[in-house]
Amino acid sequence: MHFFRYIMVKDKLLILMIVCVLSNVLLGIFSVDYLRKMSWHASESYTEGLVPIGWLNELEESQRQLDYLVDLAGDYQEMTVILKNAEQPLNHLESLEIDKKTNHQMKKFKTLLAQQVEIIDNYKQLSQNEQQQFYAQSYLPVSQQSHSLLEETQSYLVQRAKEQQQAYQKDVQFGYWLLGGVCLFVVLLVICIGFIATKAVNIPTRQLKSLLKRAEQGDFTANASYVAQDELGEVVLSYNQMVTEVKRLLHTVSNSAHEVEEMTGKLQESSEQSSNTTRKIAKDVQSISHSTAASTQKLASNTASLEEVLNGVQVILEKVQVVENFAHKTARDAESGTEIVQANLTQIQAIKHAVEKSNTAIFNLVERAASIDQMVEVIEKITAQTNLLALNASIEAARAGEHGKGFAVVANEVRKLAEQTVHSTQTITSIVQNIHLDSSYAVQMMEGVLVATEKGVQVTGDTATSFDQILEKVHTIKPYIMEVSATIQEIANHTKKVSEDAVMLTSFSDTNAASTKHVATLTADQLTAQQQFHDYIKELHKVSKVLQVAVKRFSI
Repeated sequence: MHFFRYIMVKDKLLILMIVCVLSNVLLGIFSVDYLRKMSWHASESYTEGLVPIGWLNELEESQRQLDYLVDLAGDYQEMTVILKNAEQPLNHLESLEIDKKTNHQMKKFKTLLAQQVEIIDNYKQLSQNEQQQFYAQSYLPVSQQSHSLLEETQSYLVQRAKEQQQAYQKDVQFGYWLLGGVCLFVVLLVICIGFIATKAVNIPTRQLKSLLKRAEQGDFTANASYVAQDELGEVVLSYNQMVTEVKRLLHTVSNSAHEVEEMTGKLQESSEQSSNTTRKIAKDVQSISHSTAASTQKLASNTASLEEVLNGVQVILEKVQVVENFAHKTARDAESGTEIVQANLTQIQAIKHAVEKSNTAIFNLVERAASIDQMVEVIEKITAQTNLLALNASIEAARAGEHGKGFAVVANEVRKLAEQTVHSTQTITSIVQNIHLDSSYAVQMMEGVLVATEKGVQVTGDTATSFDQILEKVHTIKPYIMEVSATIQEIANHTKKVSEDAVMLTSFSDTNAASTKHVATLTADQLTAQQQFHDYIKELHKVSKVLQVAVKRFSI
């Protein structure tokens, strides 16, 4: 089946069309054969349709013989034999079951035949004259009906067989026409479809073939214009996408080749400049090597001087640190004294406020005591009135006699209460007088305490001011001491660092001297490598030119 790979698509479609036509022809041949068989079956069915006529002819013949015997007054036995012989074809006709009409006529004929048997049975008992009359009146009508029925049935069967044959012939004829029309339609349809399919395949394939030949020659300027939504349309779309990507790729390659050419030119120039620079560096490195050796000797002598300076700075730094420690201690003591004085001042002020509040409370107590005196006077007046009222009540109770005894008891109790009240007010008066005396003494003492407290506040404030001035002086001196200490410390640090750096620089100078020699060697190697790199750049420049020439072969 591999040879189908070498057959073109249009030839494959042509082969497919031929196969379809041949299949249609074979189908027509088989159909014609089937129609011929149907035609033969129509003739055969006509012959089969005429078979019952033979049985009808036998019945017709039997009926004529019977008519003849009855007309001639023949033998009754022969009539009986003829009637029995007529039953056989009649049974055959009934067994065929041709159609309803034929069956109905056969049943009717059978009935007529039974009537004839009955008539014949009556006929044999009559005289000759009566027989003639009976034949004309009874038998002849029945016989005529039988002949008419048989002729009608025979004509019906012949007509039915002809109609069936004609129907079969019409069906066969229609089959021929239908088969011819279908075959012709199928052939035309296959030819049209084959032509359309061949054209649908040829147009895009020819277009693709032409475009591929142009692409083979490097021409990518044209795109396929076939836009059908089928497999070929997808192939054409893929080709257009491929052309677009190839154009983009060629543009990229062309631009890259141009850029590579420009960059290789610049690299070539840079390589030449780098080679010249490397040569100069080699010379400079040798000069640096000699200078480094001289610097190493000078650094060794400077290191010893720096160590002596560092020792002197360390001594100064220790003395300054002692002064700084004293300044810190003085500042801390001054701050502590200030805090203590401030706390004392706060406490004295609190005492002053408490004394002022106590003095105010004592004044309030004196005022309250005065109020109590006034109240006691009022109570004494009320007590005197109450005592007078109790006396009057006793008098009235005495006047009332027996009825005023209870009231007299009440008046007596009121009098006792008034006496107790007088005694209590005297006690209160004595207490209030003592309070007056104590309050006056307390006021005098508080005034003295208040004056002393104010003096303590003033002295403490002066002390706090002195401590503030001391602290201010200490704080003023402290930054200068710290600054001097920090400066000396910084000088010591820098001197130490310079000394260390000098030692390290001496070591580095030795290392640099060795490294400089190594750099000189590497510079020579680098000069050789740059020369090789310069040669590679020249080759790359040539390749970029070749790539540009190759890209120019394509038309985009």
